[in-house]
Amino acid sequence: MNPLHHGTPARRGSRRQRPAVAWVVIPGTSGPDDARARVAVKATSPSLLAAAEALAAKLGLRCVVKGDEPVEAWLELGEEGLSLRAAGGPAVTVTPRAAVQRPPGGRDLLRRAVGRVSPDAWVADATAGLGVDAFHLASHGLRVVLIERSPLAAALLEDGLERARSGREGPDARRAAERMRLLQGDARRLLPELEPAPEVVVLDPMYPRSGKRARPGKGMALFRELVGEDADAAGLLEVARAVALRRVAVKRPLRAPPLGADAGGAAPSGSVVGTTTRFDLYAGRGRTT
Repeated sequence: MNPLHHGTPARRGSRRQRPAVAWVVIPGTSGPDDARARVAVKATSPSLLAAAEALAAKLGLRCVVKGDEPVEAWLELGEEGLSLRAAGGPAVTVTPRAAVQRPPGGRDLLRRAVGRVSPDAWVADATAGLGVDAFHLASHGLRVVLIERSPLAAALLEDGLERARSGREGPDARRAAERMRLLQGDARRLLPELEPAPEVVVLDPMYPRSGKRARPGKGMALFRELVGEDADAAGLLEVARAVALRRVAVKRPLRAPPLGADAGGAAPSGSVVGTTTRFDLYAGRGRTT
């Protein structure tokens, strides 16, 4: 029996299986309302047009044949995979090969923040984004369920997972992807429905805007705008603390206040600090960090 099929998180009332991606449709969590007018799907070759049309129908977007239609960005399906490309800007894509590379010199803040995890336990990345943290944790042998509420980001993640599982991103990424499962929807609703409950929940909400921080490139700026701000991150933290069996790790800019501090939220019980970022640690329902 494949151990990856045993204990895989499932939503309550669903069959216990491990699909490559579960598209969980939840009203009101599909991202900014104007995304359909601003983004279209495009295939880079005629052989990929049918797949591009299917993706467009799945996401409720237009599928364009040429790249000169009046849209701000394309989900571009090419031989190398799926990417989000702003007009006149660089592509944004999921990069499993780069994500599984370990940082040098023991500076692995994320792994230190997650801490020791039981062999059969799961870690939930409840703000999956482009999957960098999730792939990195899975490359360390952890089993990770990714939750991403933006359908655009989830489509990029699904493509990245498929490329990794096929071996196109290298053997390390392939092994990591086999330990990962993707859900699309609002983590505030999906986290309490996971069975078994995750031992650790990782949160990396969109950093607050600051005039002192360098502006992101055009591609990432558009990605951030389309995915939307995490104005509800403090509420997600409270849900995560009620679900996590052991701890919640929240990534923050080094000098930013703890998440929810301005609203009287709970203070972290500890932090793992780096040069520009830190992870604040909160006890889960098991009351340990």
